[in-house]
Amino acid sequence: FRNCTSLTTAPELPAPTLESNCYYCMFLGCTDLNSVTCLATSGINSNNSTTNWLYNVAATGTFVKPETMNDWELNSPSGIPQGWTINGKLPGQFTVNASGGKVNFSQGNL
Repeated sequence: FRNCTSLTTAPELPAPTLESNCYYCMFLGCTDLNSVTCLATSGINSNNSTTNWLYNVAATGTFVKPETMNDWELNSPSGIPQGWTINGKLPGQFTVNASGGKVNFSQGNL
């Protein structure tokens, strides 16, 4: 997909384990790409599996990942780009739920 400037949404990436170099520079230069769903739960950021895979993509976008997967490098073209939301929330964003006179805070998904 490298340099595919008309790509806005990446195909869902369902592989549970990322192998060496598997997504290396995969979406590099896809300047309109603003939506990525990657369901990997192991092999992230190891052996160049995602090196520069989201380099020079849209300045804002949404990255969807398994809720429990927190190994992604943040603010990086080799992980999740700066300015992108994660599962619909910005890193460090809090959610407020009020019910029954109580207020509960929960940190946004990383």
